[in-house]
Formats: sequence, C-alpha cells, structure tokens
Amino acid sequence: MPAQDIGRKPELRGRQVPVQRPAPRSPHVPHAAHVPSSGDLDHEAMAPQQLLTLQRSAGNAASTLVLQRAKKLTQKQKREHEAAEKAEREAAAPQRDQETQAVLGASHWREKAQKAGVGPTAMKGDNPPTGTERSLDEILVKIGPELLEELAKTEETGRLKLYRTMDRDEADAILAWRGKREATEKWVEQQRDRKKSDGSPDPDVSKEYHAETGKDDATIGTMPVKNHVGDWEQADIYYKKKSLKPKTTLEFTLKEGAHTRLFSPAHAAARGDSGAVGDMRGYFKKQGKELPTSAGGEGGLAGYIGVKQEKKGPFSLSVGKSEATQMLFQFFVEEVRDLYPQV
Repeated sequence: MPAQDIGRKPELRGRQVPVQRPAPRSPHVPHAAHVPSSGDLDHEAMAPQQLLTLQRSAGNAASTLVLQRAKKLTQKQKREHEAAEKAEREAAAPQRDQETQAVLGASHWREKAQKAGVGPTAMKGDNPPTGTERSLDEILVKIGPELLEELAKTEETGRLKLYRTMDRDEADAILAWRGKREATEKWVEQQRDRKKSDGSPDPDVSKEYHAETGKDDATIGTMPVKNHVGDWEQADIYYKKKSLKPKTTLEFTLKEGAHTRLFSPAHAAARGDSGAVGDMRGYFKKQGKELPTSAGGEGGLAGYIGVKQEKKGPFSLSVGKSEATQMLFQFFVEEVRDLYPQV
C-alpha cells in the first residue's frame, strides 16, 4: 500500500489531495503602515493589555485635540476681553488735553532734549548728591507768595490734570479742604518777606499758621494729599485692584499754565542719569540750570515736587508726607474732583 494511503479511509485511497499552503505575506511598507481603528479590531480576541493600550492612545489623542481647540478659543477670548477692557477704559477716561498731559511722558522730554542738542546718554554717570530740603517757613514766606504771583500773571496755556487713587477717608479730608484753598492763598500772600534780621524766614510764621489751622473753625489749611499723583491710567490700575477699604480716585486740575512752573528747577526735583529723567535734567542743564536731586526710593525732597520715573507709563509726582511739599503742591491746584462720589 502506498505510503500516502496509510490511515486514509478506503474510499479516499489512491486520490491526489491538494496541499494547503499559507497565503504569502505582503512585504512590510513602513510609510504606508495602517493604524487600525477601534472598528477594525476584534476586541474579544485582543489581550487585555493590548486593549488598554489602544484605549489610552485614543484617549490621549482626543484629549490633545480638545486642549488645542480650547487653547485657541482661550486665546481668542483673551484678545476679545483685552479689547473690551481697552474700549471700556477709553470710554471711562476723563477728558484731558493730551498736549498738556504729554509733559508727564518720556517722549516729550526726549524731544525737548534732542532739540536742545542733548543726546540720550549725555547725563550718564552724572549723579549729584541729594539736594537741600526747603522748610515750611521758606514756602510760606518766600516760595509761596512768589509762585502765586507768577501763576496769576502767566500767559502759558493748558491745564494739567493729575490723579490719585486713595482710601475714602483720605479723599474726604482733601475734598473738605477745597473750601479753604482761596483763603489759604490770601493768608500766605500776606506773609511775604517776613524775615529775620539775617534775611532768613521768620519761624514765627509757621507757628502762627499752625495756630490758625488748629482751630475748630479754621478757614485755612494744608491739603492733606500724600505719596504720589500721576496720570489717570496709573490711578485707574490702583482703583481696579481689590481692597478691603472703600476707595476712590481724585482728579487734581492745575491752574492755567501751572505745569510749566511745576516742571522746572525752581519747584521740581528728580534723580537719575538716563531715560526721561536724564533727558529732563540734561535739557535744563543745557540752559545753565540744575534740577535738584531728589532722594532715592520714592523720589521725594521736602519743599519740592519729586519727579519719579515709573517702570510702566508716564511720570508720577511725589508729594510724600512733607507739609512743605504739600503746601507747595496746593498752590498749583485750582480744582479737586471726586471721580466716583458716594451716593
């Protein structure tokens, strides 16, 4: 019996049976590899670990797509929110003469310095010591009366507006002071040239002043403003910050042309050898005038208005807590207004 018939049924012996061979494998093409979808796979035939890996892969891909879409949406919403905030700020901003307000900005002083032939690095390394403070007696007897006369006669135009956000208590005290402004100026004008035999201011003037301001029915007084004032945009940033105490923003409108006297070596002090402060100092030095050097930190100098260069935005002016500086500042002011009065 032929070997191929051994074990066959009798009816199959002697027949040719085709040999079953496995189908040839397709050559591996890496760049055309197919990543099966969940519908292509027999989940029942897959090992648990394989199924878990597939689910994680699909989940990660879906999560990435969701995050990318969310990121695009968030960026778009952020741009829309910033645009809406800017429009809201511009709509809420008080009316100001931008040509006059420019005196608070760096570009104004760079242009003035450039026209005077002062380069941007002309004052580099020029850091004189802190200037000499001026007393309240000097302000009452000499500086104040002279300034009030200059401001009354000036032909300069433009009213600079300054702002400060503060606690409601400080604001109420300043607003209450408004009724004393004119009477205080008249009182100061009457103290002109009250000096001792050596020519120095009579110290009795400040004593008399404090005796008058200390009365319950006092009609004169010093504006209780402190620290810094600046342009509205800066004050508005502080107004929008969260606070446990009620607050508001006051607007200080200076007298006609007063900004030209304020930003001068006679009444302003500054520290710095570069940027806007360097340009301002260089501009005045070119005219043979020296801008007094203010103290470090907050840029104050008693008896002067400190000019402080901010990292962002225009200058702020330092009034500090010196009564001599507060008195000087109030001579420049014509009107004080509460931007957010209590109802």
